[in-house]
Amino acid sequence: MFRGLFGRYRDRTLVGVALLLSTLLLTLDRSLQADLARGLGASLYAPVQAVARTTQDLLFLRRENRQLRRVVATLNLERQRLLQYRDEVAELRRVAGFAAERFPDLMPCEIVGRSTDHFQKTLQLACGVGDSLDANMPVAAYSGLVGRVRNVTRQRALVETLASPDMAVSVRDQRSAVVGILRWVRGNQFRLDRVDAVEDVLVGDPLVTSGLGGVYPRGIPVGVVTRVEVSLDGLFKQVEVRPHVDFAGLKDVFVVRRVVDWEEKILYPPEQARLLYQLQAHEGAALQEGGD
Repeated sequence: MFRGLFGRYRDRTLVGVALLLSTLLLTLDRSLQADLARGLGASLYAPVQAVARTTQDLLFLRRENRQLRRVVATLNLERQRLLQYRDEVAELRRVAGFAAERFPDLMPCEIVGRSTDHFQKTLQLACGVGDSLDANMPVAAYSGLVGRVRNVTRQRALVETLASPDMAVSVRDQRSAVVGILRWVRGNQFRLDRVDAVEDVLVGDPLVTSGLGGVYPRGIPVGVVTRVEVSLDGLFKQVEVRPHVDFAGLKDVFVVRRVVDWEEKILYPPEQARLLYQLQAHEGAALQEGGD
């Protein structure tokens, strides 16, 4: 019955309700009226604002995706060029009777714990014996060397970082091939020991692992020389180094479980090999789109 009456006098009913609400609003305090108006406006415009934000996000993601595709395509071209150099170097090493170059096999691990002090001397990883980890395995990040595995349990691994007083790593000046021992000093400051005064080390020189000592594979980026002075006795150089890795900002790392031959079928499991093939397939389109 009520539904029938409402359908019959719907227009008049709506007008009456609107008048009643208007009267009630007029009787309210001005501050309360303003609050209700703001709330009503926000409710009405919320869908429009949501659509606008979504549109902006989509446009941003589209631009970012185009840029990332171009970067990936360029990196793949650089990789193809490096593979050509690899083959040339392999042939030269074979002719000279040197051992074949080896490449690190990386295991990604998430950092789940840190040392309680601010020196970031140790890290705890969510990987362990079950992931084929063992003590003294090198640990690296995207930017460079982090340290080495000290202890391993079934599901956890404790990493001693370069920012530890007990760490000493043999590194090589990538420009001049001078070898020294990297040690932590304080904060983000390191020094390069055992560098004679006559040896060629300059500010800005990149440092990589030397491969000496049998723990760290050769060629992992370590840091850059920031200051060079001759010691008071004139026998050695005092070399200060800034590491590539920000130890306080690390979220995940890669453990070098072994070194293998530098071949795709060994380095990449099947699913990663398929992904690499897909990236190569999009290479030409991404470069052309970026050029346009």
